[in-house]
Amino acid sequence: MNRSFERSASASALLPRAPEILIVEDSSDLAIGLLNALDNWKIESAEGRCRAHIATDIGRAIAFLEDDKIDVYVVDLILDESHPDPAVGAELVSRINSQTKAGIIVLTSLSESDAAASELLRRGADDYIRKPADLDYVRARIEALWRRIQYVRPATRDLHTHNNRE
Repeated sequence: MNRSFERSASASALLPRAPEILIVEDSSDLAIGLLNALDNWKIESAEGRCRAHIATDIGRAIAFLEDDKIDVYVVDLILDESHPDPAVGAELVSRINSQTKAGIIVLTSLSESDAAASELLRRGADDYIRKPADLDYVRARIEALWRRIQYVRPATRDLHTHNNRE
């Protein structure tokens, strides 16, 4: 019997699964770039590979929210460049926070020193990244968030309720 296989199999059984990520971004170029960087990405501290999806508008993002299968949301505050209103993205952050225990990273071109950043963190965002951002940095922030939220997110959705933010 191969003892090294037994140890590695039991060690990997303790790892959380890789997260499902939703990119909420109206810029198709940026959304596709993030999708290419995040989909099928192997996080060392997780079992399996990440799955990433794109929602280019608020309606699609809410459909994913209602399915409750997303672990990490990467949300742009301005979801319509022709009508730039950060309140739309901020409201989505609040809604995600109240309906799930998914991690939320805000990715925006607004200034980090903006009072809006503090408000978003108070509304439930876990992190705030200013555009343009290096893809490796975005991955690192997602990985760090995923490690942190394992303490509050159940390992299996069948056995536990999925919403701990009641």
